[in-house]
Amino acid sequence: MDRLVYSTTVVNAAYPRSKRYSTVRSTDRLQIAVNRYIPLKKDENGLTLIFLHCSGLQKESWEEVIRLLFEQDLPIKEAIAFDWVGHGDSAVLNEGKLGYDLLWSDGSRDLLALIDQLQLPEPIVCLGHSLGGGQSLGACAKRRRQFAGCVGVEAVAYPFPGDSAVSSFASLSAHFPDTFASKQEAIDFLMSIHYKWFNKAVRDRLFDTMLYSPAGSDKIKLKSSSMQLAALFSASPESVGELYTLLPFVDTPVLLISAGDSNWNPSEAPEMLASTLSHCESVTVPKAHHMLIQEIPEVAASIIGPFLTKTLARYNREQAREAAVASDMAEIIDRGFKELVEGLDSLANLSLKLSRSKTAKL
Repeated sequence: MDRLVYSTTVVNAAYPRSKRYSTVRSTDRLQIAVNRYIPLKKDENGLTLIFLHCSGLQKESWEEVIRLLFEQDLPIKEAIAFDWVGHGDSAVLNEGKLGYDLLWSDGSRDLLALIDQLQLPEPIVCLGHSLGGGQSLGACAKRRRQFAGCVGVEAVAYPFPGDSAVSSFASLSAHFPDTFASKQEAIDFLMSIHYKWFNKAVRDRLFDTMLYSPAGSDKIKLKSSSMQLAALFSASPESVGELYTLLPFVDTPVLLISAGDSNWNPSEAPEMLASTLSHCESVTVPKAHHMLIQEIPEVAASIIGPFLTKTLARYNREQAREAAVASDMAEIIDRGFKELVEGLDSLANLSLKLSRSKTAKL
């Protein structure tokens, strides 16, 4: 891929974590590794994009999509991608602090913490894949007016049946090797599983960034350990159930992208998510699989691009309407309070009439 221009930084994860044993000690503070990408044609009035990765991968898994979006000459100010606490560079930063009992919505809180610490400007769009899709939706529910838009690619936010592939994968992932004698041995293992279907540019970038040699060791390790992956998947029943209950509180316009041949989410998940969200458009990519961000990034970018253009246009229209009524805002607020009081008085009068009616019958 053409080289992306980016800088790295570190922010603090949300604290405290939702579950006691998400960290070794209750006072442990986790950190998040962040990449900040700047388009060659930076639009100072454009969108700030924040990308959340799927389970087992890391922030660089989105880079090919980011590059392709930049090439579309979209109104983008900045693109940001971060590693969740047990993944990628964040896992290395948090070594010795990570526990076994997780809640995925902590990733939603981490996204909001990142926005606050970096003081990111609006309009903001969050884009998440799989686990990251569910966490993005959770953040939209937790802070309902923060985001101008949200993109969920194969978002995991609908409960799995007890016999789903995720249940067996939790056990399987605990036994995945994460330490190797050489980088080539690590690559050979990764190619033996789903990485062999990844776009070559995506795959090569991941091989360059997801492996490291710990200090004082001649071994090569995956930054995201097998134990952390097992903890992540074992948390899925509670985590996904919680995220699904949050969906009615999402007011943000959402684009859901589903893969036609995916068997990761339940078959009814795309329709159920779309019907639960108040402002949602859905796209299904025929013959695509769950890892479509990594396998066919050009298709994903071609779908996301137009949504981003519409999102910024909608945001600008809303800002124009706000500006048009700014001088009348005091009157609008007064009228709102008057209508509120009138409504409360009507309810009180109705309650009084019902109470008198019941008393008269006695």
